[in-house]
Amino acid sequence: MDQDLNINGTIINRCIYVQNQGIINQNSCGIITGVQLLFNQSIVETSGIYQTLNINNINPDNLIGAYVYIYDPLNNQQYALSLKYVDINGQLVTFNNSQYGGLLYITPYYSLLQQNNQLGSFLYAYFISQKATQYDWVQLYFLNNNYNGTFDPVFYSNSLYGLPSIIYYDIPPAEVWKINFPENFTVPDYLYCIYLATNIEQINECGKIYNLAYYENLNDYYNV
Repeated sequence: MDQDLNINGTIINRCIYVQNQGIINQNSCGIITGVQLLFNQSIVETSGIYQTLNINNINPDNLIGAYVYIYDPLNNQQYALSLKYVDINGQLVTFNNSQYGGLLYITPYYSLLQQNNQLGSFLYAYFISQKATQYDWVQLYFLNNNYNGTFDPVFYSNSLYGLPSIIYYDIPPAEVWKINFPENFTVPDYLYCIYLATNIEQINECGKIYNLAYYENLNDYYNV
């Protein structure tokens, strides 16, 4: 988990990561263990002892619900929370009154052929947390929020680039936008200082110059 979560009064702790030490509270922080999608029609077809995936039934019209499973190690309990967003076949499905505002993004389906021989068929799925859905790039890329025209799309491609013989490869679409800055747009000097900083020490140097908040280095804090 990347943020604390309150489930009916039970607080599930976020995981705290420290460089070179990994997750330092891994025995007490929440873990996302899986995502479940519910379909009106089965996506699995059975023939004798064989089962195959019916890709045609993996579509927005057939999707009726989604859940994310979160494990709380402190209480040894797993919770199933309804998920807010699922992006499937390029269409965003939103479930009202959801309990967890995350997103499951399912890539387009691909069948790869080489010299008339099928190499494989595959889908990818990316899970984006409740906290991360608030990030600007997630709002723009996954949720198609262009912030009232601040961003204009200038490039879109649903092609595969340089796919290696090994199939495990991130799937497009690739998208590029331009930013429409307002007239007389300026960036304050203190933000320039912070944006150009490459580590926490440099950020704190900016803080001394511009009288900003001091940031602790978690490496130092947990090595004490």
